[in-house]
Amino acid sequence: MALFLLAASGSCAAQAAAAPLLAVVYVQDLTPSEFGNRIRDILVTRISETVGSYNLSSSSEPILVDTPPSEEGDFRLQTLLSQAVPADVDLVVAAVFRVLSTEVDIQFILVDPKEKTVLGGVLSRARTGLTVFTSVDNAVNDLDPVLEQYVKNRYQYRPPEGVVDQITLSSTLEGEEVFFAGRDVGRIAAGMLRVPYTPFPVGSKVRAEIRKSGYHPEEVVISLPAAKVEAKVPALERYSRFAGGVNWAFGESEGFGLSARYYAVPDWTYVELGGYRHLIPEGGLVLRDIRNFDFGASVGQYLFLSYRSPIRVSVLLGVGIIYTSVAGFSGSHFSDVYLNLGSPSIEANLSGWHFFIQPQLKFALGLGDNLLQRSWIFTSLGLPPITVGAFRTW
Repeated sequence: MALFLLAASGSCAAQAAAAPLLAVVYVQDLTPSEFGNRIRDILVTRISETVGSYNLSSSSEPILVDTPPSEEGDFRLQTLLSQAVPADVDLVVAAVFRVLSTEVDIQFILVDPKEKTVLGGVLSRARTGLTVFTSVDNAVNDLDPVLEQYVKNRYQYRPPEGVVDQITLSSTLEGEEVFFAGRDVGRIAAGMLRVPYTPFPVGSKVRAEIRKSGYHPEEVVISLPAAKVEAKVPALERYSRFAGGVNWAFGESEGFGLSARYYAVPDWTYVELGGYRHLIPEGGLVLRDIRNFDFGASVGQYLFLSYRSPIRVSVLLGVGIIYTSVAGFSGSHFSDVYLNLGSPSIEANLSGWHFFIQPQLKFALGLGDNLLQRSWIFTSLGLPPITVGAFRTW
C-alpha cells in the first residue's frame, strides 16, 4: 500500500533522540457495532504489539470522541488533529476504520500531537466474512513500513517557510460560524476559534463570512501578515422580524395611530398595517359629532444605508381607506379610498427604538360615497400630513 501524507504540508528532518518515545494507540470505529467492537479489540492488540516491536513505549487511551462520517471516504483527520493528549506523549498511532459490506477500510495514521500534524500513514483493506479476523490482523502489517521509517529517521514536522501556520479568531458573540473562502472552519466557543490548518501564504488576505442563526451575516477581510495570526471578527447584530409603534399626524385633527410591521427581509423590506383615530371636537373638550378612522396597508423598503446606520431612509407604497361618520344625519357615513404613493420616512435608530418623521403622500381615488373626491390629501396648511412617531423592533 502506498504511503500517504508522509510530509504533511512541510518537510521531515532526521533527528537523533536519546530519550525513548511514548506512543499512544487509538482505534476509532466509524460504523459502531458489536462486530466493529471485535475488530477494534484486534487492532488495539496488534498495533500495540507492532509499536512495541520497535521499542516504543505504548499505551492505549480513548483520546477521541467517536463521530459518524459526514461523507464517504471521510476519515475524520481534522477530528484526530484537534484532540488534546497528555503532554508527555510523542506519537499517536491511530487506526480509523469503517466496516463495509464486503470489506473493512482501515486508515493507519501517525500524528505528532504536539504540532497537531499528520506525519505519515497508510490505507489498508481487510476482507469481511469468516476470514475477517485474520484479514484485519494481516492488515496491521501494512503499518510496519511507516513505523520503521519513523523510528529510523525520527522525523518531526517543520512548518514550511512563508506559510501561515496558525490562525486564531476571537469574538464577543458565542456560536458564530466562520467560513473561509466558503469553507466552514468552525464556531466561536469561549470567545475564540482556532482555524484548521490551511497553507495560506504569509502576507495574503482571506475573505471570511461570519454567520449565526437569527443574526445578520457579515463579510470581513482578514490579513495574514505572519506565521501566527490573531484577529477579531465582528459580533453580529440580531435581526428584526417584527415591530410595533405609535404615531401622531401633524396638520390633521387630534388623534393617535398604531402600527405593526413584519419584516419579510429582516431590517430591509417590511409589510406595515396601520390605523389612525381622528378626534374632531365640536367645541371645548366634547369629543363627538364627527369621527374619522384611517386604515392602511403598505409595503416599505429601506434605501442605501445599512441596518447598522443610526439614520435610515425608507419609502412606502400602499392602499388605505378613511371612514368618516357624522352623528345626527342620515346617510352620514363616507369612505375615501386612497393610494399611498411612495411616502418617504426618515428614522433614527437607538438600540432597537426607532423615531421617525414621514410626510404622507396620499392620493384619494374619489370612489363611492366620499368627501375628498379625486385629489391629493392635504392639510389646511396646504401641506401633506406629516406623521411623527416611534416603534420598537424585535
